[in-house]
Amino acid sequence: QIDVGFVRNEPAHEADARALRLEVIDREPLLLALPSGHPLATRRRLRMSDVAGQPFVAQPRELAATLYDRLVQLAAKSDFHPQIRQHAQQLTGLLALVSAGIGLALVPTTMRAVRLAGVSYVPLQEPDAHLLLAVASRIDDPSPVLAQFLSTVADLKAARGVPVIAPG
Repeated sequence: QIDVGFVRNEPAHEADARALRLEVIDREPLLLALPSGHPLATRRRLRMSDVAGQPFVAQPRELAATLYDRLVQLAAKSDFHPQIRQHAQQLTGLLALVSAGIGLALVPTTMRAVRLAGVSYVPLQEPDAHLLLAVASRIDDPSPVLAQFLSTVADLKAARGVPVIAPG
């Protein structure tokens, strides 16, 4: 019975998708973090299929379900299951594992700002290689407070130059 929520995924079920209004705030691209000496580390872009069979490091699913699930989904679309060699609690810990050559990591673009010796970042070509941030609310909610909140979200998106994306 919440009025509004911030979500990281689109609704999984069609009935939910029809009942919810989804205002996308951001779609943050994902990168592969590779050890700098890795043969693919100098590429301008990669596909997940390029790293099939490579070891990965990831946060435990219970701490970062959205990112973990996106890794599994992207790998599945490339016909492989990621072999996760080790987990780290924090994204910075993942980068340390990458630097040590333990595995590759799927990370949000904002992690590129973390300059760690021995880590190279390569963008992914897959169109769904991103993390969603959206505001979800019930379509049939007539609340004027909700309407004002959603109007403010739309204004902020317009000020930032974020395109308004319709649900579904």
